Amino acid sequence: MNAKKRDRIPSPAFIDKRSDAIVNYWDCMHEIYPRRFSREINLALTGSPEKMPGWQDVALERLGEKCDYLIEVRGFDAWSL
Repeated sequence: MNAKKRDRIPSPAFIDKRSDAIVNYWDCMHEIYPRRFSREINLALTGSPEKMPGWQDVALERLGEKCDYLIEVRGFDAWSL
C-alpha cells in the first residue's frame, strides 16, 4: 500500500475526509511529545501556539492549502483512497 503513495501528496479532499483521524493522531503525539509537537505544528502549520482555541481547524486548513499548492503549483500527483 505504501508503494502506491510514493511521491504523492494527499488531496485536500482526502485530508478533509480523514480530519478526525488526523486530529486524533495529533492529540496522541501532543500527549506523548508535548514540546516537540508544539514546536513542529507551530512551525509547519499554525504559526501560533497550539493552545489557541480552534488550532486543529487552522492546522487542518493550512495542511490542505499546502497539499493543494504542492499538487496544483508544484505538479505532484494527488493521492486519495
